[in-house]
Amino acid sequence: VHVHDLEIRLGQFSKAFELPIAAVSAPLVQHWIYGLKNQKTKQAAAARTKENMLRQIVSLFNFARRQKYVPAELALELSEISTPKKQHAPIGIYTTDEMRAVLAVADEAVVPALAIAAFAGLRLAEVSRLDWRDVRLSEKLIVVSAENAKTAARRLVPISDNLAAWLKPHVQRSGALNPCEEHAENVGNALGDRFERAAARAKVSWKRNGFRHSYISYRVAVLKDVPAVALECGN
Repeated sequence: VHVHDLEIRLGQFSKAFELPIAAVSAPLVQHWIYGLKNQKTKQAAAARTKENMLRQIVSLFNFARRQKYVPAELALELSEISTPKKQHAPIGIYTTDEMRAVLAVADEAVVPALAIAAFAGLRLAEVSRLDWRDVRLSEKLIVVSAENAKTAARRLVPISDNLAAWLKPHVQRSGALNPCEEHAENVGNALGDRFERAAARAKVSWKRNGFRHSYISYRVAVLKDVPAVALECGN
């Protein structure tokens, strides 16, 4: 996934800068970053997109510095470029009535994954990679292995009573929990589409990352311990 992201972002960068790498300058890169546009809408790219692009460019030039392709000063200047401030959108969370409605109309095959996303707070890609062997209902734990976690660190996530109730009719000894065929470079997209369609059928407004945001918000309210929730959620 990381390599695919590099290919897309740095491919776009290399097309814009067809010159020797040592001839690139920080002002040129900053001007280009600030002028980035969304390739589909042709509108100004979001600040987060610009920040992500700059991070990959800085990684490229740090590599070039280690290979002696560019002077260290150039890599440093690029790392000091600031990007436009992000406009923080309100965090959307689901009410209990909304979650009940979505689960009621969701395809039965995706209910276990949907319930885990909503009531255990796993990231969509993490849910998509789960095997039923990772769901230890008797121990009331979900094992997120290092290779499946965004942070590349193994963690244990508690299974709450309501999540256990949703999982119990579907539990299996092993096998992929995600019923969708996923593309390796966009793991979670297919499952996320099924979740979004369930929300549409329930006439519930779709909230980006809403399941995870809801879990974290409600979990903090219960535990009143932000570091403990951050540990559970792999933040």
